[in-house]
Amino acid sequence: SFYGASATPIYIYEEETKSAEVSWIPSSNNPEQASLKVTINDPDFPEGIELMGNSCENSKHDDWDVDGDGWRACAGDCDDNDQNVNPSMSEVPNNRDDNCNGEVDEDVDTNFDTDEDGFTIDSGDCAEGNPNVSPDAVESANGIDDDCDGIIDNGTDRFDDDEDGLTELEGDCDDSTPEVHPARDELDNGLDDNCNGFVDEGFSSFDDDRDGFSEDEGDCDDSNPWVWPDNVEDCDGIDNDCDGEIDEVGNDEADGCSFVVEREDTVVTPVPEGGCSTSSSSSTLLLTLMGLVFPWVRRRRAD
Repeated sequence: SFYGASATPIYIYEEETKSAEVSWIPSSNNPEQASLKVTINDPDFPEGIELMGNSCENSKHDDWDVDGDGWRACAGDCDDNDQNVNPSMSEVPNNRDDNCNGEVDEDVDTNFDTDEDGFTIDSGDCAEGNPNVSPDAVESANGIDDDCDGIIDNGTDRFDDDEDGLTELEGDCDDSTPEVHPARDELDNGLDDNCNGFVDEGFSSFDDDRDGFSEDEGDCDDSNPWVWPDNVEDCDGIDNDCDGEIDEVGNDEADGCSFVVEREDTVVTPVPEGGCSTSSSSSTLLLTLMGLVFPWVRRRRAD
């Protein structure tokens, strides 16, 4: 088959030189010849250009030896990207055709440690010829069975250790537990079941407003960061301390409502552990301290 790599027509002016690239793929591995006809308005141009394929002896090019081992692909090198593979090499037990005779590991001594890694084929080396592969090697994420246990990349981020369909690289935050992965629904069990960075969100054990208390811990309004058990009661129409009373009056802060607060609506966005909280208020500063969010407000003592 032929392929014209250069677009035609090609315009060539006086005293100008241009090249046209054409690829020809022979129909077999045997030496072949073909004739390429070029249509041109030059009466002195030859009618055809003879092409040769798979003919190392008659080729005008001597740069086909890609790996520099002295053998070209058309002369019998079955892997011209590996200088340790060509017809002059001796066969060694490494699961490949080193001498390019079409056979793999023929007539090799399976009890000889070719790569000097301390193991032979008989003692469990699954890649004799590669010193980095043996039963004592540490598995790494490289697409190779480094430790010869019959499994590739197990124990690495590329392998689905718990067989839940997702690897650590694909978002599995606990690849030792098949019940934990990004496609799971969150359960009230103390685990981040869906790998979104939150534990038990959507349940009463989760601190939705990030004030340090969940509903299970006595927060009577877990959507309001101004409300939690033992909080200071403000004169704001809210049961700030979750004692069942609103704006109860006392002699000091511990006894009841002692301050009138001036605050704007503040939206606290829950974030995974180690993340940052944000606020939509223009006049309220949110301080994140030890995992708790404390809004900053102005208070004045009640009359």
